[in-house]
Amino acid sequence: MEQHRPPATDAEVRHLVKRLRAEVGLTNALGGAVLLLGGILFEPPARVETTRFAGAIWGLIIVIPAWLTGVFFSHRLTRPLEQWLREGQAGEPAPDRVLRLLVAHPAMQATILLSLWLTTALGLAIADVVIEAEQPLREFLTTLGGVSVAGIVVSTLSFLTDQRILGPWYERFFAGRDPIELHLPSTRVRRRLLVVFVLGTAVPILLIAGVVSERLSDPTGMGDLEGIVWFLAAVGALTGLYLTLSVRHTITRPLEAMRWAAERVGEGDLSVSVPVESTDEFGELATAFNAMVDGLRQRQRVEDLLGRQVGAAVAGKIIEEGVSFAVERRVASVLFLDVQGFTGMAEELPPEEVVSMLNHVFQVAVREVNRNQGLVNKFLGDAVLAVFGAPLDDPHHAAHALTSARAIAADLKTRGIHFGIGISTGSLVAGNVGSARRFEYTVVGDAVNEAARLQELTRERDADVLVSGRTVDALGPGGPDGLVPLGEATLRGRTHPTALYALA
Repeated sequence: MEQHRPPATDAEVRHLVKRLRAEVGLTNALGGAVLLLGGILFEPPARVETTRFAGAIWGLIIVIPAWLTGVFFSHRLTRPLEQWLREGQAGEPAPDRVLRLLVAHPAMQATILLSLWLTTALGLAIADVVIEAEQPLREFLTTLGGVSVAGIVVSTLSFLTDQRILGPWYERFFAGRDPIELHLPSTRVRRRLLVVFVLGTAVPILLIAGVVSERLSDPTGMGDLEGIVWFLAAVGALTGLYLTLSVRHTITRPLEAMRWAAERVGEGDLSVSVPVESTDEFGELATAFNAMVDGLRQRQRVEDLLGRQVGAAVAGKIIEEGVSFAVERRVASVLFLDVQGFTGMAEELPPEEVVSMLNHVFQVAVREVNRNQGLVNKFLGDAVLAVFGAPLDDPHHAAHALTSARAIAADLKTRGIHFGIGISTGSLVAGNVGSARRFEYTVVGDAVNEAARLQELTRERDADVLVSGRTVDALGPGGPDGLVPLGEATLRGRTHPTALYALA
């Protein structure tokens, strides 16, 4: 029985959980820093001393419980993911509820943090009204707006960081399933870019405008206004840079993976796939890319299997034109090879040796015929039927058939295999023959019959290869070189004599 293996080791799970918890703490700490910085910068020096102590007490009373609540809910949100990583089965996808939580985790955690910060903003705004009685409405709106901006920054950074942390884990959780099939809403890339603009450009500008307006309302705050403005501009620039880099990571990472995979596919490697790490546009693009590569793999398997059955040339034409290309008449050359004395060998030799010998004959025939642009059309027991000039045009079909015969004969002679080869040229019909459910590419015509009869005649003429006069005529000037004329003979089943040639 196979031992149960979880999808991740304990060390990996601890590292993931630690990163998710640290992300909540760091983003909240950053929000607190923004809040503290805003409180110091917005308040003119004359008013800071009078309100600093009371404001700090109220801030601690309200912010710390909110922060602890956020940490608690974040841990509860992450617990199902952690549990499945420890208890699930490696290579199997997680349950749908876990997968949905994985995809929705960044948005859900950002929503929790934003809700807590908005609640904190309201509590601090009310506390400010209680402490500051001179301009209650102004204090209320200023505090509410400032803390809300800090909450938006926290939730946005949490979303981007959480998505970056969990993205590489999609492959473990989905284990071959398509994340897009869950049909969960996702934050589109254009919305993330809009958020980057708002937080990286609009918010810093508004903060600068607010500080300037607040300081102008009190003459005592004019002294350090220039330094504060420059400081806020620098902070805004750094924030914009950080947000841009965060979003850039979610864009360039899948694009780089897709570029690398596309290069591999272009080089003929169809084993690659692009990891799907989101359900946004890039997740959809990665899914479509993987589907395309899978389709190419299927086509390659079909072409390879079909090529082994009917030859690479025929397979390519079938895939290109479909299985219904019409029967056509062609002038082509036919090579017929037969192993002589096969029946006696089958009786005397072990079956394994007979099969090994036949496999070698067929391997040599396929290799040499393919090398010379021909097609091994059939294996007929211990015989091979090959055609040159069909289904693809070949103006030198006769020369290629003769070259193949020479190479096959040279190889089989060195192994002591007795054989006969007949070569003929003429008009024949070629195409798919059979039914819609089972068909076979074949060639039919007088040239096929003549090549078979010439092969039979090799036994009587003590020649390994016999070539018809029509094949010699098709060779053109200088064609009979290396051939010895043997006169004429009337082949079995024919009425007219055939001019014979043998290899020298």
